[in-house]
Amino acid sequence: MDKDKDWDAIGKALVRCAQQAILQVFRPGAKFIRMVEGELQTIELDQNGQPIIVKRRVDNLMLAKIDGKEVLMLVELQTRNHYQMDSRLLDYTIVIDKLYGQTALPCVLYLAPQGNVPTPPLVKYAGDVQVIRFDYLSEDVSKWQAEEVLQNKPIALWPLLPLTQGGLERERIESLLDDFQEKKAYTLYELMYIFTLYAFDHYRHSLPTWLLGRRTEMDKAVRDLPIIRDMIREEGERKHAIGREEGREEGREEGREEGLEKGLKKELRSLRGVLVDIVVARMPELRDIAKRQAALIDKPEVLRALTRKVARAQTPEEAQGYLLYWRKPTRKKQA
Repeated sequence: MDKDKDWDAIGKALVRCAQQAILQVFRPGAKFIRMVEGELQTIELDQNGQPIIVKRRVDNLMLAKIDGKEVLMLVELQTRNHYQMDSRLLDYTIVIDKLYGQTALPCVLYLAPQGNVPTPPLVKYAGDVQVIRFDYLSEDVSKWQAEEVLQNKPIALWPLLPLTQGGLERERIESLLDDFQEKKAYTLYELMYIFTLYAFDHYRHSLPTWLLGRRTEMDKAVRDLPIIRDMIREEGERKHAIGREEGREEGREEGREEGLEKGLKKELRSLRGVLVDIVVARMPELRDIAKRQAALIDKPEVLRALTRKVARAQTPEEAQGYLLYWRKPTRKKQA
């Protein structure tokens, strides 16, 4: 649920800073007038397939002028496939019509879908009789070309660049992040950082160190988003697994004694790097302590346990405590 709330807030932030640009994606020539506030109440199915009443704020409902007429436009942002997105849009459209006495133009912006997504129109039959035909507008950011975005899309949509085809080039991403930062366009800067993290995690299943290092430049509210913490935690777990496997593989390829020794050294080197990377990304002020303490640890299981604790630490003080006191007390000290 925390992740869903995070993405709702991120989508709302993008729409708020790119209102006109998003309208142009769906209806070129549309002119933004104002946001429309309200609350929708729909019936959805829970995890057990039971119907429940869900209340949602209307975050992305806009009043626009299209061909001289005022039209409501509902924009939904979807990070992954939602195989009932068309049915959800239909429900929203019906409720909006009842609430405002006007039919909204429903739109969905897919950010990083994989596989097939619903395409308009939604058609439902009773026997061989067509009962429902529901049209809506749909755009898939993952099919956009990076160059086309930079050349033809408004700057307000550039934070979506990492999700496009060819959009994960480091030099270009860092250049845009630096440019946003220099111009104090902090919302665009933070949105692009979040979408870049998500794109690397979603498409390449890894987070580069240069990107993790920039997390310290984010506002604390952004750094502490559950989706970001989860992506960084999962990256640490991936590196743990790679480190263990590389160590084992090295041991198998070399002879028994020498191979195991080399494999252990390689695994320790990898795990020390993971620990330091996570500390640098989350609490850079503890980098030197992390490097010193990691160099003292010669057991992979201790490094793995320490890394998990640091990754879950809520404050720098808590993390520093784990780093300084990782040794188990001896019996003599306990006595």
